[in-house]
Amino acid sequence: MRNSIPVLSILILSLCAGEAFAANNVFYGKIAPKYVLGDVAIVASPDPVIQSGITHTAGKWSFDGLGSVGKGAGNELDASVFYDTKAGPVKLQFSGQYYFLNLHDGSLFDPSDDLIEVYADASIPLTHGRFTVAPMFRAIQMFGVDELKDATLVQPGVRGSFQAMDRLSFSGDLRDSINLTSKTSAMRFSGVAAWRATSTTTLKLGYDDTNKTPAVFSLGFAKTF
Repeated sequence: MRNSIPVLSILILSLCAGEAFAANNVFYGKIAPKYVLGDVAIVASPDPVIQSGITHTAGKWSFDGLGSVGKGAGNELDASVFYDTKAGPVKLQFSGQYYFLNLHDGSLFDPSDDLIEVYADASIPLTHGRFTVAPMFRAIQMFGVDELKDATLVQPGVRGSFQAMDRLSFSGDLRDSINLTSKTSAMRFSGVAAWRATSTTTLKLGYDDTNKTPAVFSLGFAKTF
């Protein structure tokens, strides 16, 4: 079973690449001075990272492939699938992700330190004028392929967005990331200021912080094609 998981993940990543030039695609990237994993509030790499990827959306399904380049654990490949739907006023998202990690020198394609994650996310958007606030709850299950231990997390929190003007918007979310397995928790906040430079290109200033790690600013972009 463990040997088949990386193969399945590669097939998902190949699907993303194969459909990259169809409609409903976003190419994105960012640069940051360090790499922090907000869900578990740890610094994966204290060195700068460059991350980029492609998201292909077809109806309620989205497929994403992401690559991270840096030092040590700053090198990473992710393959993800998402399903978005609604139940009355509740927005639902279900996701499955495979992380090719580089926890040891040269282990990027060694599945022993890889991680699988699935989650279910529910939120209720409440909009007034240019403001949207959405109470949310996310349940996460992490499966270590071999070396890493399994973990169960729950994250109550709130999302918000503000359309300041036609080209400028702000969004963010605040969550209490509760690790039921290790009986620890961390408050995490992430925010983005987005400037729509053209009809297809958006420039982004990101901010990520937890109560256990240093704050991180990032510069990024997203381009639809």
